Order: sequence, then C-alpha cells, then structure tokens
Amino acid sequence: MFEVELNPNQIDLIGTDQKKGVVVLTLTDHLNWEDEVAHLKQLQEKLNTYIGYVESGDLAADYPESKDLKVHFEVVFKHQPTARAKDFLNKAKDFLKDINIIFNYSSSL
Repeated sequence: MFEVELNPNQIDLIGTDQKKGVVVLTLTDHLNWEDEVAHLKQLQEKLNTYIGYVESGDLAADYPESKDLKVHFEVVFKHQPTARAKDFLNKAKDFLKDINIIFNYSSSL
C-alpha cells in the first residue's frame, strides 16, 4: 500500500554549519517504493520546490546567515532507493552540481 505522500510545498529541515560554510536543506522521505513511478514523481516535485526556494532568494531572505554559504541538499530515505531511483538521484546530483548545489542521499532514517 502506498503511504501518505511527500508534501511538495514544504522544506522539511534547514540548518547551517558555519564552520563548513554550508546551509543544509534536508528532505525526509518516508515512502516505500511499492509505486516507484509515483514515488519518483513526488520526489522530483519536492526537489523542484527546494531548487525554487534557493533560486528565488527565499532561502537568503528567510535565513540571512545562509547568504554566503554553499547550499547542500540532503535526502534521507526510510527505505533503500531502488536501482531506478538511484539512477534518478545521480542525474539530480549532476544537475544540481551545475547550479552549484551539493547533493547527497542516504537511507538511514
């Protein structure tokens, strides 16, 4: 059974590490991979929200201390991503690198 969806309009967690010079935006993903296509669509929508939040200047406006920091997106999965999901995540990492956003994921929720 497919679990409650990811909220595409919400940034889950934001934190700064002044010593490392980064602001970390964390996306928590509790969904299983039973409906892989729907899950990937929701994940893409959520990542687009994060990108929009940064590119619009809203991150800097809401967290002025983040203005000169590198941006880092971290996705934390409850369930290990599938091979197809990992392929998507690696493509997302390449895209985000091109717009100066560091991207990582783990499955240790």
